[in-house]
Amino acid sequence: MSWNDYPKAASDNAQRALDFKESNGSDCGTSVGWFRARQLSSRADISDEIVKRTFSFLSRAKVYDQGDFVDGDGNQICGSIMYAAWGGDEMRDWAEQTIEKMNDTEERPYPGEHAARLIDPEMFDEFRRENDAFGEGIHAIYGIKDGVSELQAIRFDAEKYSVEDAQMWLDENGHDPILFEPALEESAVREKRAPGEIVSFDYDDTLTTDHGLELLKNEIESGSIVYIISARNDDAEILAFAESNGVDAGNVFAVGSNAAKIEKINELGVVRHYDNNRDVIDELDGVGILVEPVSEPMVEENAAPDELSVGDFVRWKSGNGFAYGRIIETNNDGELSSDSGFVVTGTADNPAALIRVYEYDAEQGAYTERQPMLNVVHLFATLEKFDAEVRNNVPVMERRSAEFRAEYDGEIVRGYAAVFDSYSEDLGGFIEIIKPGAFDDVLNDDVRAFYNHSDSFLLGRVSSGTLRVWADATGLGYEVKMPNTTYANDLIELMRRGDVNQSSFAFLVGRDRWEKRNGKNVRIIEKVSRLIDVSPVVLPAYPAASSGLAQREQHDGEVERPNLRDFILRITKLEN
Repeated sequence: MSWNDYPKAASDNAQRALDFKESNGSDCGTSVGWFRARQLSSRADISDEIVKRTFSFLSRAKVYDQGDFVDGDGNQICGSIMYAAWGGDEMRDWAEQTIEKMNDTEERPYPGEHAARLIDPEMFDEFRRENDAFGEGIHAIYGIKDGVSELQAIRFDAEKYSVEDAQMWLDENGHDPILFEPALEESAVREKRAPGEIVSFDYDDTLTTDHGLELLKNEIESGSIVYIISARNDDAEILAFAESNGVDAGNVFAVGSNAAKIEKINELGVVRHYDNNRDVIDELDGVGILVEPVSEPMVEENAAPDELSVGDFVRWKSGNGFAYGRIIETNNDGELSSDSGFVVTGTADNPAALIRVYEYDAEQGAYTERQPMLNVVHLFATLEKFDAEVRNNVPVMERRSAEFRAEYDGEIVRGYAAVFDSYSEDLGGFIEIIKPGAFDDVLNDDVRAFYNHSDSFLLGRVSSGTLRVWADATGLGYEVKMPNTTYANDLIELMRRGDVNQSSFAFLVGRDRWEKRNGKNVRIIEKVSRLIDVSPVVLPAYPAASSGLAQREQHDGEVERPNLRDFILRITKLEN
């Protein structure tokens, strides 16, 4: 359904933002935001999905709206400008009311599948699909919240199950859905599509799944012009896939980041983009279609009393799915307590484990620590060792990050992302130290510099020559030539004020070991297998890691090396 009865005041707000940009120029916002402003100002029809995206954006962005477009110093207030561009308060209120109308009558049948919704999807942050979970043609959709998964919906292959068969199965198996949606016939879907429509697919965890391949086949059979647009840097594997699956090699783009992917999708005028990354879908304003990844097969073998130790990566059944984590402490003769206060008692036959919870990050293609961090307890008998071979070599990424925003004005940021033989802060049950030589094998990686590990705030990159990393006797050093962007200018100001003066990094561990020192679990990182990014941060894991500013100076074309006294705030040397 399309809508054009939004308030005139919303159109006026959008036009006011466009007029300001025309008169003054502006780097605020994205191409999507300004496209939305043009839609609203011209009172164009907007779809259900755009109504929802608009309400979502305005609800998040309200906190940045100050009313005026310019502050007392003549600086543009991007939050106010873009809030108006999307229609402002009047559009937000109208969108909220319109969504309520949609919910009263909304039907969302799925092509080729009957859908039984068991739990409201709004209860979850992300979703995962397991094909044939309850037998051939009966698929499970798991909702995931805080690292724990729960059965959210059941889908039935319409070629194998009639509506009556599906409803009978649900009744016989004790499921009482809050909503049952008969399948939309594929022919009905195709009737809504015109040959020659431009569509695109992500690659990793989208086209590499059976579900994604089926969607690709349907689009090609419908006569769509298909692109593959990936956040990868290298397109060799994708080109081979394209050749094997009927996609023109000239329609393959490996653009290096999700931000660049979104820009390319908008540039091409894509009407449908399939992706497993919910953040990308949210940015695409109605053209994004979420492809739910297929979960790992269920297993029944749990750990024996002597099979697990501190440092092992494990998984366990939770609800109707799996949760994941790393063991940070064990006890075979006493109690261990979770962060919530839940206690389990370990014995020689069934030890207890304290586990740091991890979550699968589809964008990174890795398991990462849950934020905020969470420790839980389980007995060995409920756990399965989930090493690299079992998880199909999906990596476990370590990241010490914090929520914040950033910016710059043409200066150099340099510092140490990690300091050797320095204790980290208490990481919630253990501390870490990094040994000299840990980074020797990864200094040629194409490392990025971000602010607070956020790829939305790219500061520099090794391959472009704007970032340099090195390892010396002190630790992992970095030096980044800041871009001339608004967020980088703001970061420089925060560093000048002393609000930001520390650093952190994201990495994959190649080799580590665990020890007990003075009653404390200590993780000793001996080798890093991949260095992903270095970042000035608000809250680092290692207090000795630092960053600082240096004015640009000409030294035969090179930037001056950092002065350690300026940038190392505190180095806690390891005492043997």
